[in-house]
Amino acid sequence: MRDVVRIVRTWHEPLAWFAAAMCALVVVSAAAWIVDDRVIAGAPVWAKSLKFAVSFAIYAVTMAWLTTLIPGRRRFVWWTGAVIVVASTLEVAAIVTQVVRGRQSHFNVETPLDSTIFSAMGGLVSVIYLGTVVVAIVLLRTPLRDAALALAVRLGLFVALGGMSVGFLMLLPSPAQNRALAAGETPALFGAHSVGAADGGPGLPLVGWSTTDGDLRVGHFLGMHALQVMVVLALVLMTVRGRRLDDRTRRRIVAGTAAVYAAVAGLTVWQALRGQALTSPDAMTLGAAGVVVAAIAVGIAWIVRGRVPTAPATSTSARTSTRAPAAARARSPRATAAMTAYALLAVVGLVGTWYFNLAFAGGGGGDGYLAAWFANPASSSAAIDVIVAALVACVFFVREGARLRWRWSVALIPLTFLVALAFTFPLFLFLRERHLSSTPTDAAVESKDLVSR
Repeated sequence: MRDVVRIVRTWHEPLAWFAAAMCALVVVSAAAWIVDDRVIAGAPVWAKSLKFAVSFAIYAVTMAWLTTLIPGRRRFVWWTGAVIVVASTLEVAAIVTQVVRGRQSHFNVETPLDSTIFSAMGGLVSVIYLGTVVVAIVLLRTPLRDAALALAVRLGLFVALGGMSVGFLMLLPSPAQNRALAAGETPALFGAHSVGAADGGPGLPLVGWSTTDGDLRVGHFLGMHALQVMVVLALVLMTVRGRRLDDRTRRRIVAGTAAVYAAVAGLTVWQALRGQALTSPDAMTLGAAGVVVAAIAVGIAWIVRGRVPTAPATSTSARTSTRAPAAARARSPRATAAMTAYALLAVVGLVGTWYFNLAFAGGGGGDGYLAAWFANPASSSAAIDVIVAALVACVFFVREGARLRWRWSVALIPLTFLVALAFTFPLFLFLRERHLSSTPTDAAVESKDLVSR
């Protein structure tokens, strides 16, 4: 921890100490959560301070790193970061104060003190938002060495600002609060993150997102942390730059990922505004999600087709190198793109399926997991579809694993039924693509295998 703080201090010392303080608050909140059984709005009293401490720690480290990308305006950026630290510290202090008092921090206007704290929190959030906007504007005008990283930072900041803006939608009064105001009453709460019901209903484990009504916190969370996702993606792509992945392809991957990420975050906001829980999408939401998936497929094709081919070598040494074993040569751009797509789909398959598995378990389970598969004709059709596809995939694992001399491939059979077909199938395709694109005798093995059949 000290090493991390020391490194971040070289970026921006106030942000570094604030990040360290938030890490300490995470530990304190987790410990207090264990011994303090109070509940506010259906959630453990210390859950809010824990979640905000984690979010602010990530935000502070990211902002500290961003300041290193602006060498020309170090003093201005330093003071901008310092203002963000002061506002963030006061914001967290207000949240912790309300936690200790056992009062709801957000939207609470029940007493003069509660109203004053909430109003102050709204002003502090505006300062943090404006500080982030200032950094974003400066970065837009600052040339960065790596074009893909520059694009990732700028698009990530743009989506993050959009996610932060969702917080302002939560400040609008709900229909019930509007009715109370029209009747001349003073509601105890002004604003809400839930749409269609009061805050505090059943929610998903850890995050607490509503499982019965719309919840703006989903899009707010996804959008706010877009910057971290995009920067990590750009840094990973930098490790395969050059012949394996040219600069234009990396920029296209960044642009495509940012577009999909923004679309998913926007989809969750649209879903929430319609009063619909994340775990209960209707036909319109599923249709929109299908459009996003189709856009992903089109984006992958766009990335692969846009790859700039490497100029052929003309020297004797270069001609000799082209005759070297395939294992010594770089993978083709198509293979790299396919591996990237398979890996992303495996992650989405694992996270997506188990997100809803945990949501089902957290909701009490109802009549049972397998019974829910055949609860109605629509779910029964989907269940048969998945079961048949899983059985075909298992046959493919065995036959293709035997051809590639992978004895371990049979382990994917139980994993398919215990984890998810959406995880094991793209994982196998990823490993298969990596093997075929790096084995020098692949073409010979495949042709010989086809002849023998």
